[in-house]
Amino acid sequence: LTRLAVTLQFTLPGVPVIYYGEENGMEGGNDPANRAPMVWDEAGWHPGIRAHTKTLIALRRARPELRRGRFVNLTAHLEPPDANVIAFYRATDTPGEFSLALVNRDNRRRTATFFVPYAHLYGGLQLMDILGGHKPVDAAARLAVTLEPQAAALYVPQETRLPHFHFYKGR
Repeated sequence: LTRLAVTLQFTLPGVPVIYYGEENGMEGGNDPANRAPMVWDEAGWHPGIRAHTKTLIALRRARPELRRGRFVNLTAHLEPPDANVIAFYRATDTPGEFSLALVNRDNRRRTATFFVPYAHLYGGLQLMDILGGHKPVDAAARLAVTLEPQAAALYVPQETRLPHFHFYKGR
C-alpha cells in the first residue's frame, strides 16, 4: 500500500513532500519513533519503494500536467461504482499533456469502466501505462481498464503506433 500512497502523492495536485527515509521504506511511529534517525545502511532500505519513488519523481518532472494540470475526479463516474478504485485525470490546455491515473486498493483484480471528459482523446490513439504494470488501451471517451490487485496505472498518450501520423497538431 505504500507504493499506492506514493503514487497518489506524486499524481494528485499539490507539491509532494517526502520526509527523510520515506523514499527508502523507513517507517515512522508514535513518539519517539517518529523521530528515529535516518537509516544510512542500504541493506535496511526497501529497494522497490526507492525505485518506485525515483520513477515518480522523474515522471513528475517530465510531465507538465502532473505539476500544473487541472484535476478531474472520475471516481464517482465508475460504472458500476467501486469504492476500491480511484480514478482521475490531469491535463493542461496543450493537446497531449494528459495523464489518466487509476489506483486499485483491493486485493483482487478490478475493471474500471468510465467516461473521460477530455476533448483530445481520439479513437486509434493508444494510452500507455508509464508505470509499466498494465496493458495499453485505445483511447476513447469511454474506457474499460483492468487493474491488478493493489496496483496503480498512469496512462499517457502514445503516438508512436501509427508511423508518420500525429494525433496532436501544432498550433
